[in-house]
Amino acid sequence: MTRRVVAASVVALALLGVACAGPPVHASRAAGAAHPRIFLDPSTLSTLRTRAAAGTIEWTTLKSRCDEYLTGTVSWPDGNDYPDGGSIGEGYQGDGYFAPLLNVGLCYQIALSLDPAQAAAYGAKGADVLTKMTAPSGGHAPNPLRDSGYGIRFYGLGMAIGFDWLYDALTPALRSRVVTAFNRWVDAFESGGFERDFPQGNYFAGYFAAKGIGALATEDDNPRAPAMWSDWLDRLYGQLVKPYYAANLAGGGWPEGWNYGPLASANMVWPILAAQTAKGLDLLTGDPFARAQPRFLLYFTWPSLKTMEDSDAQYDGDNPSATQPWLVGLEAGLLERWRDPFAGFFHRFARAIRHAQPAGQLGPDWDLWQDFLFWDPKGRENDYHHLPLSYVARGVEMVAVRSSWQQDAVWASFKGGPYVNNPDNGEQYFDEGSLVILDGARQLLVNGPGALLCNTPGTNDGSQFYNPIYDDIFGDGSPRDLFNVLYTDRPTPTGQGNNLRSDGARTSITRFDDAGGYVALRASHLEDDYPRNPGTAKTIQSWTREVVYLRPSVFVVFDRTKVTAPDVERWLAWHLAKKPVADGSAGRFSVGSGASYAGEVQTVLPAGRDDRIVDVFGGHKIYRLETHVGPAPRTTRWVTVFDAAASPSAAVVASPLEHATSNVVGTVLREATRNDVVAAGSGEAVSGDIRYDVPAGFARHVITDVAPSSSFGVTTSSAGGVVTVTIHPGGTDVTSSPAGVLQFTTS
Repeated sequence: MTRRVVAASVVALALLGVACAGPPVHASRAAGAAHPRIFLDPSTLSTLRTRAAAGTIEWTTLKSRCDEYLTGTVSWPDGNDYPDGGSIGEGYQGDGYFAPLLNVGLCYQIALSLDPAQAAAYGAKGADVLTKMTAPSGGHAPNPLRDSGYGIRFYGLGMAIGFDWLYDALTPALRSRVVTAFNRWVDAFESGGFERDFPQGNYFAGYFAAKGIGALATEDDNPRAPAMWSDWLDRLYGQLVKPYYAANLAGGGWPEGWNYGPLASANMVWPILAAQTAKGLDLLTGDPFARAQPRFLLYFTWPSLKTMEDSDAQYDGDNPSATQPWLVGLEAGLLERWRDPFAGFFHRFARAIRHAQPAGQLGPDWDLWQDFLFWDPKGRENDYHHLPLSYVARGVEMVAVRSSWQQDAVWASFKGGPYVNNPDNGEQYFDEGSLVILDGARQLLVNGPGALLCNTPGTNDGSQFYNPIYDDIFGDGSPRDLFNVLYTDRPTPTGQGNNLRSDGARTSITRFDDAGGYVALRASHLEDDYPRNPGTAKTIQSWTREVVYLRPSVFVVFDRTKVTAPDVERWLAWHLAKKPVADGSAGRFSVGSGASYAGEVQTVLPAGRDDRIVDVFGGHKIYRLETHVGPAPRTTRWVTVFDAAASPSAAVVASPLEHATSNVVGTVLREATRNDVVAAGSGEAVSGDIRYDVPAGFARHVITDVAPSSSFGVTTSSAGGVVTVTIHPGGTDVTSSPAGVLQFTTS
């Protein structure tokens, strides 16, 4: 079945790239072009008015909320931040104004042709919100550099879009007031806002969207708008964003995690659409991020469809990295506008998310304007279940693999890149090389912070871990030991640092080979993510991690490490969803038991290892399995096996590969009806013959690190229930993959 699905997906493979058809090119709009011009070109506005006249659920829901606003009042920023009913307050640094303003602005534009009297009421309400947002001074005027300029994502961007959508409902005096306030927010951010000169982070994203869209929206009313637009286009976009995102986020992703990721990634693509609708500019060429982000969302969503991959910064909650229906609706609409061939697949996926996940994750107002503007309930669809089962996000260097597209599938993510986020930020954590495994919604190998902060159902137990996590990662001398990576006892403080590509970090995914039955992955130069502090002497000379995933549930992890001195203590850390219990076999642990059983983990190599179990923070919530080695040669070969099996009896039993030649290490995985042999070389193409012994019986063999696209001969001999397998270059029995992986069977 797996081979058939993968074969049927060959055509779809091309759809995962970003070399797609560009957006339709509109005639350039000259200065003085009519409003609205942000997102609402004439064709889109006509389509939306037709849907409103037909009474679609998206329109009736939006209109109902707009009508409710008419019954309430709007508070000043120093007033009631969270009023009830139809009243509007500042919320958190402007987020309480942002969504209602855009909701009522869109209602105004639609009602102009359907009900002019009602449009006037919506326009007046929008003007009231803009008045409250734009006080020039005094207690009503918030400091634009409060929290280092965080609010520009709501105030600056909200003023820009509100000015455009409500233009004809604003008096000349209010238009001037909005322009003055907008310029003040941009000036303040450019004088002291956080991340103003570094293109990756949620602060920069808010500034990027506000300045670009504001320059387009206020053109003709703002003498400074042309210079702002030129600076945005040439410097912010051309010199900062385009090259950085092409190098570091070409495959999508958001390294700050999926608390900040939804709004921040939207802020990075909204100006691309605004340039298209306001000036007819195609800014997608050479900027793969805008079209890659939907692909990342599709592959890095858990099989349950309710949770995104949960690495990096999180806040405690029932589902800290919840999928966002508004975000997938937005991305589906953008792909359709840009005539991307992936649009049909993502539209079907977005529909599934919207069915599985309740709206309003960011508040009751947030989804409404975006649902009506971007989500097309009749959009074209293709079945994403026919897409390949794995994806590598280049730049951020993350891989997602799965056993199927069903909601009970085994799913895993693997990270192997440098630091990508602003190094002064701290939202990207220090876990390159980390692996995470789950089966449906049942977690086995977890992201430590994400698992701790997610409330156990029926409790609020995540909040107690927020401060300990922060102190562990960022405290003076803290161990930074919450990640599934390699650790050494020196230099201190331990753990990885924020090393960028520009700092010389070469860390990357250097093998990605999905052959259906297996997926072979390799992250190289993980040593470049150490040490934690610049200028500190390195103790990790090299670290390469390979993962071989045998569908549907088994993961074999090979680590090759070399330290600068043999007395450097080193260990691997694995964070598990349940308490591991030794089952009597050497290094074998059942993770959880009974109804809470999550799977098996077995440390296979090196010999003489010391496995230790740590109850993380003494919270009895997640547990760390540490595999230590004592004084040893500087080079260590590690093999660890995970099986997301349904029960201990269904899991493979792992043992070291016996009598293997020195150019490989590996493991034999015993199952009821067959054996699997997984072996890896030294990281370079293995030279000479490979020889090892396996138990008699049918066996599948997966050998990595052989010469790519090369022919090999395989011979076997049997004695005393043991089969000796010899692989020699130059034969005609089997050919390795272009990634240097050999697969064959013996009986």
